Amino acid sequence: MIAPSLRSAILPALLAALALAPRAWTQSAAASASPATLPAAATAPETLIGLDPAAVFAKLGTPNSLYVARGAEPWQDDAVFSYEFGLDLYWYRDRVWQIGLAKGSLVALFGLRPGDTVDKAFSLLGQPAWSGGNASGASGAAEPAGSAEAAARTAWEWNLPNSPWPLRLRAIARPDGALEELYAYRADF
Repeated sequence: MIAPSLRSAILPALLAALALAPRAWTQSAAASASPATLPAAATAPETLIGLDPAAVFAKLGTPNSLYVARGAEPWQDDAVFSYEFGLDLYWYRDRVWQIGLAKGSLVALFGLRPGDTVDKAFSLLGQPAWSGGNASGASGAAEPAGSAEAAARTAWEWNLPNSPWPLRLRAIARPDGALEELYAYRADF
């Protein structure tokens, strides 16, 4: 564990460096990693939510790259640790609050990987609590799987059970119905 006095000295410097670091992770890096090289913690990445940096480093090692994900508002900016096997960890203060998977990821969230179908997500997770016509968060009531309305949607969210805090899975799909991005996040942040 990092001493609080050391953490308060290091964390601002790390965040300042992250603001200057471009995202350097490439899809070829994820494609070249083999499942045998995945750390055990990457097989259930949702368990990383809520951990501090020391615990993440102990479970996953150091990330391949660091970048800042810019939000619509300055308070929405996140420091992100990106690992070569296709896992991104989003930080709020000194805790992981969100994890993300994108194309080429070797990691699955609740049985889903980018490239899987929306139908598979509905089959594994049931009806979503939310569906939207775009990935930016426009709200709407969830539509039944297979309906024309559901096919026109591009984003869905499910409330997930068995977590010490409200946990959600967000899936963003391409027009062809393949999942493009997956995020699990603490809904109380």
